[in-house]
Amino acid sequence: MEPTSEQELKQLLEEGKITEEEYHELKHAMTEINKGQSTSQDGTKNISNPPHKLGKFALILTLGGVVLPVMGYFVVDTFLCPPNAGTAIGPWFFLFWGMDFAAFVIGIISWKDSLGKAAAITAGILLVLSIIFVA
Repeated sequence: MEPTSEQELKQLLEEGKITEEEYHELKHAMTEINKGQSTSQDGTKNISNPPHKLGKFALILTLGGVVLPVMGYFVVDTFLCPPNAGTAIGPWFFLFWGMDFAAFVIGIISWKDSLGKAAAITAGILLVLSIIFVA
């Protein structure tokens, strides 16, 4: 088994190749570097990834881009329009398009995250379907 960096550092100190002060400085630098890493069971070090919040935001934006326009349309149609008057669907369609296009772009930006992939793919499919049905 290979010696660890800390063991090698202790060996250098015992051999007199580095001073006590240099030993403590190097050991402190090693602990600062290793703060972002975790050691697995087999002794190898894995660098932990920070949580990606952008993918979650993109997925929420995708789902909100479907739910909010539908709810808005029915609320306006039910409570604000007189009976037998049609409600324009255009503003709600553009709200859907704006939110899903933004979610698609943010999902592409956060592609490394699984939620970012889900948001980009879902928003892309919804946008293509809306083009097919409207055109």
